[in-house]
Amino acid sequence: MKTTIRVLTSVVLVFTTNVPYAQDRPSIDLYGEVGALHLKIKFADGSTVVPKLVRTTVGTNINENLAIEGILGSTFNRDEEVSATMAGAFLRSHYPVTEDIELFGRLGRTRTILGGAASGSMNQTAYGLGLQKQFTKDVYGQIDYLLYGRGPKSESVRGLSVSVGTRF
Repeated sequence: MKTTIRVLTSVVLVFTTNVPYAQDRPSIDLYGEVGALHLKIKFADGSTVVPKLVRTTVGTNINENLAIEGILGSTFNRDEEVSATMAGAFLRSHYPVTEDIELFGRLGRTRTILGGAASGSMNQTAYGLGLQKQFTKDVYGQIDYLLYGRGPKSESVRGLSVSVGTRF
């Protein structure tokens, strides 16, 4: 009797452990982007500098119209010896305009750190709009304009970026 119970238990375990592996695993919709960001920094005295940054983005779609993104940017060309580094987390809402063109908006939080001839940092809510064009099934290009932060003395950090991305 004990042997029969053990054999039946073993058979049930063998068949039930294979069930999850027979099903398709859900795919994770990851994407990454690399682009050039012209970051316009306006200081409290009214002067502006425009360092150029390399901006990288990694994101995943939560559903068909909403994604979560992480963005990092680092200076590759200083302006008047001012450099900038930035990082942020965003929610990205996107809406298809045509089959391969998409309008999107970003809302999130960023930290911008200035270096070189200027120093300081800014933690602010960031937001903006963009347009994305699908080139192939996995490769796309986009242009966006974001306000990365605004300080209490009319200083601001905003930028226009052009990037290329791919889906994994």
